[in-house]
Amino acid sequence: MLKHICKLVWNRKRINFLVTLEIFISFLVVFAVVVMTVYYADNYRRPLGFEYGNVWSVQTDIVQRSGSAEKEERPAQLERAKRVLAAVREFGEVEGVAAAGLMPFTNGNWTYCNDATGRVCYWGNAVTDDFREVMQIKLVSGRWFGKEDDGAAYAPVVINRQLARERFGDEDPVGKNLSEPNPEERAKFNAKDERVVGVIEDFRKNGE
Repeated sequence: MLKHICKLVWNRKRINFLVTLEIFISFLVVFAVVVMTVYYADNYRRPLGFEYGNVWSVQTDIVQRSGSAEKEERPAQLERAKRVLAAVREFGEVEGVAAAGLMPFTNGNWTYCNDATGRVCYWGNAVTDDFREVMQIKLVSGRWFGKEDDGAAYAPVVINRQLARERFGDEDPVGKNLSEPNPEERAKFNAKDERVVGVIEDFRKNGE
């Protein structure tokens, strides 16, 4: 009987192989769906790290264009940006105003990789001092940007917990340099050391 069954299986080996392959592929599809479901469910339950319910995002171009010339000195651009922010603050309905190079939920990202970070790559953003208050970002340790950083010999940065763990491990990152420009960058761009002044909760710029 067993010999007969083995013979039948062998004679139908091609069909059995196709059935086995179909079951295996179906298992892979089900496994992928379950993994994606768990991944996105876990992402959805985690906090964003900021609040956006009563925040308006307004995009503006502060570069003054004349003819084909689109480049302008940085101090003039900064001064124009300050005037724009001051004008928005005059509206009675506005509780707070801040500026950022990239707002949450935008597609663009600024990615940085530096040998000084042990090849840890991270997303960065340039924001004004009031950004934390407007977006209600929770500070874990250290401090946020402030007037004390104006004219400092270093570039102050605030990082989230994830970058702090990957870059510094169990050490306290506050007061340490996140990256250090090479001599060529220092001379050409007047680049400064990026010094960590504070740590925030994980900031999930792209949303849930």
